[in-house]
Amino acid sequence: MLLGYVASRGVIYGLLYDAISDVPVYFDYAVAGVDRGRMPYRDIAKLEYPPTAYWAVCLPRYLSSWRLPEVDEPRLRIDPQYAAEYDALRRRHLNHYDWGFRGLMLACDVVAFAALASILARRRPRLVAAGAATYVIVTSLLAVLLLDRFDIGLTALLLVWAYAWLRAAEPNDRGFWSALSYAALGAGISFKLIPVLAVPFVLLGEARQWYRDRKARRLVIGPAVLLAFGAGPFVYYYAQAGDDLGRLFAYHSRRGVQIESTFASAMMLVDAHGKLNAYYDYGAWNLAGPGERTLAQLSPWLTVGLLGLLGLRCLAARRFGADFDAASAYRAVCVAIPLAAATSKVLSPQYFLWILPLSILAAAEFAERREFLAVCAAMIVIAALTTFVFPLHYMETLTITPPYDRNLPPPFALMRNITAGPPGGPVLVAGLSTSLVPIAALCLRNLLFVALATSAAYQFLRPSDGGTRIHR
Repeated sequence: MLLGYVASRGVIYGLLYDAISDVPVYFDYAVAGVDRGRMPYRDIAKLEYPPTAYWAVCLPRYLSSWRLPEVDEPRLRIDPQYAAEYDALRRRHLNHYDWGFRGLMLACDVVAFAALASILARRRPRLVAAGAATYVIVTSLLAVLLLDRFDIGLTALLLVWAYAWLRAAEPNDRGFWSALSYAALGAGISFKLIPVLAVPFVLLGEARQWYRDRKARRLVIGPAVLLAFGAGPFVYYYAQAGDDLGRLFAYHSRRGVQIESTFASAMMLVDAHGKLNAYYDYGAWNLAGPGERTLAQLSPWLTVGLLGLLGLRCLAARRFGADFDAASAYRAVCVAIPLAAATSKVLSPQYFLWILPLSILAAAEFAERREFLAVCAAMIVIAALTTFVFPLHYMETLTITPPYDRNLPPPFALMRNITAGPPGGPVLVAGLSTSLVPIAALCLRNLLFVALATSAAYQFLRPSDGGTRIHR
């Protein structure tokens, strides 16, 4: 398995390049911040990434001595030779940055793989090979996203948190693993925001642990480290940029229903009149149509409601015959974050780089070997369908505008188009619409993902003991 991992990463790093890459965007942010000295969130107004993610984007530039000279905008518009020379210079700088950024993401991938294998070795030794193989396969299927987006950095932080959190629960820990777990979780929050959903479960587990052993030092140091790494970067930039930092949160709160999200798939399946269309806004393609605003507003409330159920289950753990401990908090986090992604109005394809590894760990907690292998197979299908839609058929996915068969109720109106194709539109072999086949694949992917996330949540909520049945 290790040989397969090394071989796959050699191919991905050395040979594969995604034409729809975010690296040029990261490069422009890094040049603005490092080369030009502009202040994030104030001078770089459209920056949508939290502070730690911004630092990760800038790190390859900080480590390089290359600096791109300031462009002469008036001359750029009137002097073709200057424009061509500057464009060639920028391309050389971008290529240099690209190798550095991809190397940084490869290092994060190595950390994530090692942490996942180590966790499985401690929790379910018999599932190490299957779990590690699933990680290698799904991340290889998502290869065009693995090194050209920064999400694998979040994967590394979450899996380091999980490993360190479990080690901190051991009697011989003197505080190192506890501090590392909180540092990784805090860095994850200031990296991508969504790990903040883990905080209530973690702090509840910490409080229960303190109640049992009365080690006040850990109860104080852990949350202090969490605040330093989680809130510290935001406090720093608030001191520098003031209220301009709020643009980051306003940006994400105003986003619509992204076309890859589960809510968008629901809109596709229930619309019988072809009133849907894709539009670009807030850095992503979204789906406009009946119910879009309602679903966008419903999303956070549905997420809070489902996570509230998990929280109630944690608080009532003793009623189900088992106390809520560090292992229970670990299970809750592995379930909660994928579940939150399933109910989010935004579900970018690169999110599966951290959703699926957490789902592997969750499945290892609740499933016997045969069930675990079935869940792993479902994850592989999810990763394959994700890549089929993006980037292979993404442009076709955005053309969801053909007339539907109004004589059929939903979702058969959509299925009618998938099998027959739009009138006069491009048709594949056996009459499959070139635009709706990717849409069908996207809907199937999201149905499988929702089933995966809700199944793990059900296993956690069931009256047995929140997953400890497997570990007895």
